[in-house]
This record gives sequence, structure tokens and C-alpha cells, in this order.
Amino acid sequence: MFTVEKMYGVIESPGANIRPSNALINDLLNLPPGEKVGLQTIEPTVRKAGLMLGGIHFEFHNIGNYWEEVLEACTTSNLEVSYLDDIELHKKANMEILIANRAQKGLAAHWSQQLSTGKLKPEVDSRDKAYQQAIYEATIKSKHAYMIERQNEMVRRIVQNEPRLVVALQVFTDYFASDPVALGDKGVKVGQYRREEVLANLLDPTESVRAGLSRSIPPVGLLSIIMPVRLVERQFNAVTLGRILPEGNPDFIGTWSTVCPSEGLFEVYVKRVKDGEAFGEIYDGLGKAKFHGRIDDNFQRGRVKFYKEYDKDQSLVSVVKERMIYQGNFKDGICRGGYFVEGGRFKGRFTMNPGSKLVM
Repeated sequence: MFTVEKMYGVIESPGANIRPSNALINDLLNLPPGEKVGLQTIEPTVRKAGLMLGGIHFEFHNIGNYWEEVLEACTTSNLEVSYLDDIELHKKANMEILIANRAQKGLAAHWSQQLSTGKLKPEVDSRDKAYQQAIYEATIKSKHAYMIERQNEMVRRIVQNEPRLVVALQVFTDYFASDPVALGDKGVKVGQYRREEVLANLLDPTESVRAGLSRSIPPVGLLSIIMPVRLVERQFNAVTLGRILPEGNPDFIGTWSTVCPSEGLFEVYVKRVKDGEAFGEIYDGLGKAKFHGRIDDNFQRGRVKFYKEYDKDQSLVSVVKERMIYQGNFKDGICRGGYFVEGGRFKGRFTMNPGSKLVM
């Protein structure tokens, strides 16, 4: 287990001219010559050049001279700098964005063609489904590369280079502070976490602002920080593995999106059955839900009717807040039906089958 003595969580705000805190600069200037530090940025000349993908130039966020001032302090103290970000993962994330954009254009062209010929159908056809699935899958793969894979690569480089002080983006460092077990599982421990904050100049947003240190540090176990990361993992599992929790053994698997099955993929875990009523948990890419209701064990003609309610602490803020009703019938091993917000508002159609492999 390697311990990073100090980790600074810094702000990356596009267009803002932020300067590093005096505390960070002083810490860098007071390190002995030859000491190792890790910076979650890309080597300056590479960062300045940006990316060229598919004939399109991508620039990195401009946050003023933040990293230049940090590197100047490192040079003054003769410190050994390791760069913790990976340009290849930026390429990977942006390539998926290009794929999503192409699919979006293809979908728009398909709809335009249907409109021009007067053949626009109310139901979604196979080409609609293929485009929408491609858009969703590419979006999730981009998000996973940018968030999860960059995080893992940063930790790998910390373990490899063993920097005494690390400067990284708050979106990553806040997660490490809230979930130290996940960081520890990768072989890293943080001694002291310092979190920068900035009070922007509202009169002149372009004026440089020096960061200060925040007194607010995310507590261990803060689900509002932990869950978005875990849910991206689940969404990625759904896209690449056709599962939500690959290590689990669900009683049923289904999807609440028959247009884009991986987006609505869910797994049902029955915890107990009493008087013919099942109780348990449902996991999907949006969060965790409790459920109770009837799921017949006759998978040829049985009925399904259960009530589902998301756990607000372990789900995205965008999930339906009301209790939902799922209702359908089994035929040839597959349950097909609809789901509604309690009170009658129709939401969509779902399919569900026993086991851990979705059958459409």
C-alpha cells in the first residue's frame, strides 16, 4: 500500500483563469529537490497541440495558467514530475463522441427521409432502434473512458511512480475522499486531502483568480459522489456485457426500453416470498429500487404485477420519484407488458425473463 502524503483537489472550469492556491505553491516550493509529484494533466506541449480526430480538432479546456504556475514551482524546487492523465483515453472518449454524432445524423436523416416520402411511422422501426442503440452505447463508452478509465489510469501511475504529493481534478479526488476503500483496493492511501475553492469575479470572469482552500471536505460514504461513478460502471456493463452486476446471480433480467435494451437493462433479485408475494431489489443503470408484488413461476402463462420504487440515495436525481407499477404476462418464457407511474400515467413497455441473459 502506497501513501500519498498530500492530495490536492483542484477545479477545472473551462474559460476561467484560475491560479493555484498559495498553500499548494508553498507545499511544492518546500519539497526537497528530487522529490516526486504527480499532476493530473497532460504534458504541456501535447496538451497545447490538442487532438485531431476524424479531421476535427479538439482542444483541451483552457483554465488559464494554472498548470504552468504549478510546473514553474516544480521546476524551481527541482522536483520530479509525473503526468497522471492519459491522452489516449481522451482520444478514446472523443472518438466515441464522434460515433454518437454520426449515428445522430443518421437517425435525423432517416426521419427526414420518412417525412419527405410521407411514410413516417408512429412506431419505431429497426433502423430507428439501431441508431438509438448506437448513440446510447457510444455515449456510455465515452463517459466510461473519460471518467472511470482515466481514474484507474491515474491510480495506476500513482502506484508506479509513488509521488509524495498529487494534484488532481476534484471530480476524481472527491470520489477518492468519499470512497477510500475503492482507492485502497487499488493499492493507494491518501494521508491529507486538501480541496481548493474559487470565488469567481462576477464583474470580470476573465480576470485571474487565485484559489483558496475549502473547509468543506466530502465525508466518507457520501453517496451523492459515490453513486454516479458506480452507475457509470453499471451502464458500461449493460452495454458491453449485457449485465448490470456481473458478479450477481439475478432471478430475472429485463429491460424497460424495448427501443434501446441496454439503456433500460435491469436485474431482479428476489429476497423472500410470502403468501405468493415476492419482495426484493431491482438494479439498473439509474440506481437501486425496492419492489414487491406477484411474479408467477409459470413462465408459459403466468402473470406479473409488482410495485417498484427507487432508493433516492442510491439512484440518480433524474429517476422517477413516484412508485411505479409493472404489469405483464409470460408467454414462452418471456414476460411482456407495460409500466406506469402510480396513478395511471403510462411510461413504456418492458420485457423480462428468468436468468441472467436477456431474451427479446
